[in-house]
Amino acid sequence: MWGSEVRTHEHKWGTETVVATESVYVIKRLSLTGGWKTSLHRHARKTQTILVISGSVGIRINGSLNTLEAGDAASIAEGQEHRMYVLSDEADVLLVSNHPGSDDVVKLEPSARMEEKDHAKFVTT
Repeated sequence: MWGSEVRTHEHKWGTETVVATESVYVIKRLSLTGGWKTSLHRHARKTQTILVISGSVGIRINGSLNTLEAGDAASIAEGQEHRMYVLSDEADVLLVSNHPGSDDVVKLEPSARMEEKDHAKFVTT
């Protein structure tokens, strides 16, 4: 391995695996469990890019909602409030950040099970 050890962290919404950590970036794989939403939070110094590997994920960035399917990506600038909603039974997301630490996280709402109103936000007609 290239300088970092793979580490796994369990969360309510699934598993976070740190694949690589260097002084200027971190790469994580998020294995998400259907029916959950991550915490609503922002980062003081971190810019993130997510790539959906499999499944379907709703994403909220500064109040704007989008649905991402496998192959879709989104960028989250520092300071933007964001959260993911797991719309499929499960989803895998690759997350790349320019700041390897978690000392810049400001949590605004906790992770939780999705409610019917959460699902309704992403229903298309």
